[in-house]
Amino acid sequence: MMTRHRFAPLYSSIARLSRPIGLLPALLLLGISCEKEPREPGPTPSHIRIESPKVLPLPYEDPVGSAFQFTMRIVVDSLPDGEEILHTGICWTPAPEVPHYSDTILHIDVGIYPITADELPSAFNWTIPAPFLTPGERWNLRSYVRTDRDIYYSATVVYTPEAGPTDDNCIDLPVIFHVLSPDPGAVSPRFASYALGPQVANTNLALRGALKHSQLWEPIEDIHLRLVPATHTPSGERLAQPGLDVVTWSRLPIDPGSFLDTPTPEELALCWDPNRYLNVWVFPYGGPYAENAGVTLLPYLSEAHPLEGLEATDYYADPSNRDINPGITLNADYIYQGINSPLVHELGHALGLFHAFSSEGCGTDDDYCADTRDYDYSAFINSDDSFFIDLRTDCSDGTRFQSVNAMDYESYGVSFTPDQNARIQHVLQYGYFTPGSETARRGLSAPSKAPAGLVRPAPR
Repeated sequence: MMTRHRFAPLYSSIARLSRPIGLLPALLLLGISCEKEPREPGPTPSHIRIESPKVLPLPYEDPVGSAFQFTMRIVVDSLPDGEEILHTGICWTPAPEVPHYSDTILHIDVGIYPITADELPSAFNWTIPAPFLTPGERWNLRSYVRTDRDIYYSATVVYTPEAGPTDDNCIDLPVIFHVLSPDPGAVSPRFASYALGPQVANTNLALRGALKHSQLWEPIEDIHLRLVPATHTPSGERLAQPGLDVVTWSRLPIDPGSFLDTPTPEELALCWDPNRYLNVWVFPYGGPYAENAGVTLLPYLSEAHPLEGLEATDYYADPSNRDINPGITLNADYIYQGINSPLVHELGHALGLFHAFSSEGCGTDDDYCADTRDYDYSAFINSDDSFFIDLRTDCSDGTRFQSVNAMDYESYGVSFTPDQNARIQHVLQYGYFTPGSETARRGLSAPSKAPAGLVRPAPR
């Protein structure tokens, strides 16, 4: 029996990186915190002050691995006897709302070893890698210091992330996020704007080569591709929130491997027509992949148009043979990250890309792209270099480098190379279950210009 199903390697690094950030899934899906929240004070008491809150926006001026930094100066005049500083962080909401720790569904909380007044300098500077926010929209941010008794805020900072390219020289890929929950009413109404919107917006920046980085020494490509939240269901009904399909589903958590590769009939029915939509499922993971941020099924190609590393088969030329769930799954525990976006990485897998490293020693894996830098990931992750998302050792010449490739782990994750782009364009044209591809037997969902070298199929 032919083995047809293969998984993209898993994006497991996010789980490790998220531990000091402390971003909890309940904050995203349910809009509540899993820990007991400190009481909200009135005006900030004078014995702890947060001064000079500042945003360092794009383009990156400092290699911090996120869209921007939030810096502040914490001044401690005194602390009541026995009070200890436990955490510092930032919270944010769309303007004009004022963000508070207890009523915002999104915040980053960085743990500190408990510090008393005797152990703390009178003032110190603190920098927090901040999350991706939707470009072009106004956001209010406040930093805070949490103690075991209270919480203290900075002044509000208004920030509008830089918008990306607005031209139409790209292909639109309709995307639908299926959020599985036993109680759809428990999914926060802000989920789409807080979590999915920034994911899509910043994935689009990466796809257009717009996330420039001061440390970039790798070629960076404009993929000429854009994710567009779907506006209608397959039957033509308008979605209440573009791109969002909330599904009542009680059998959670789910093993994402089985869900994609050997789905039950009920799970198979959760896939909207993959020739028209990029399907992204969001649910808590169970099984062997519970600690991973994303699992994605690699694409299949027609036998007439193979591509190294991917399986070419005409089995799926007959749509009735679809026995898989082609698309992306995202772990609800890590759907929104303070360090980087798992969607960019998983989309790369869905479009035919492999990891840009060797997992168990130089030369042990191949991503079929000559212009990506190979390194020994196992050696890197077990070294002190990985602590700061920092230097890898190039397998070819021993030079040290910082990674900005979207298909790496513990990287800035903002770019694709020309060879990676060539693979993506091939899958966009010849991949089964790829909207707009030749094998999808349909035209694109909206008029758009195809980039040079990509032949757009005629509508059928």
